Amino acid sequence: MRDSFKLEDNYNKKKRNKKKNKNNDLFFIIVFIIIVSLVFFTCVLVLNISGLNYIQKANKNKDYIYTIKKEQNPYQEDTYDKVPKINLSGETIENINKKILLNYEQVSSKTEYNYAYKFSKSKGILSLLITYAYYLTDSDAEPTRYFETVNIDLKTGNILNDDDILKKFNLKSSQINDYLGIKFYSIYTDLIRLKYFTKKECDYKCFLKNRQISDNYLNGVNFYVEKGSLVAYKFFYTNSSYGEQDYFKTDDYKFIIKR
Repeated sequence: MRDSFKLEDNYNKKKRNKKKNKNNDLFFIIVFIIIVSLVFFTCVLVLNISGLNYIQKANKNKDYIYTIKKEQNPYQEDTYDKVPKINLSGETIENINKKILLNYEQVSSKTEYNYAYKFSKSKGILSLLITYAYYLTDSDAEPTRYFETVNIDLKTGNILNDDDILKKFNLKSSQINDYLGIKFYSIYTDLIRLKYFTKKECDYKCFLKNRQISDNYLNGVNFYVEKGSLVAYKFFYTNSSYGEQDYFKTDDYKFIIKR
């Protein structure tokens, strides 16, 4: 009888251990499923944040913007003009690419010129900046520099106008106008401090006239998104009878609006 009790006891122990092992297995399976689910959803979130859900490129083997044409500039030694192409599909993009190529042909037909481009991909926006200028032979006149930008929402493929760009940065055009006004007035006071001229010789209106800038500072502004920052490019003349062109730097047309 004692042996039968022992056998039954052992049997019950084995049964309990088996049930316990099943519960442990079930627990580990549930934990594993939870971990896998968390990893999956984290990966999806990271992919979305990193922008890998952007619209597809027309040519998968090339960047969103690449050089479609490269020609040596006859007026600048060891300099090559690079003409950009937006690597996206659609009639709107095709028309923009045609205009870019046509514009370059017009620019390069001038007596002397320079031409360049750069692009940036950040905050879900693809930004293209093209700059060019014409030079007159045997003339000391300061050339006008031109800026052209194209901004594209990489999640929708839509072309973004100025209002769209400002909305994405929670800004109003009046704020940009005020900011540029402050920047130009700061330049004006700095030129006076450095004794390029006095207030009596040239007041602020005189300064703006020499720059060929109107009271509406937004005229001629081109927005560009670079490394997550909103940048405004605005050309102005740096030279006048006061010789202040020495004060300005090559990047003075670039105004960082919001980082």
